[in-house]
Amino acid sequence: MLRSVYSWVFCVILLIVLSLATAPPPPQKVTDDVTVNWRTLASFGNLGRPWYRNLGLWWIIFAIGIIGCYFTFSGLVIR
Repeated sequence: MLRSVYSWVFCVILLIVLSLATAPPPPQKVTDDVTVNWRTLASFGNLGRPWYRNLGLWWIIFAIGIIGCYFTFSGLVIR
C-alpha cells in the first residue's frame, strides 16, 4: 500500500510538471465536455432520497472500508 502512495505522488508531480511545461489550449477548445465546470455540475443534486442514493454516505462507507483494509493487512491493529 505504501508503494501505491509513492506511485500516486509521482503521478501527481508528473502531471503538475507537464501541465506547467506545456502551453495552455486555446479557449475555444476548452468546453464543459472536456473539463469540470463546478458551477454547472449537478452530481449532488437530488441525491439523498431515498437514503441509499446518498453519495456522501457511500463515499464514507468506501473510505471506512479502505482504512479498515489498511489496518487489517498492515499489522497495525489497535488493541
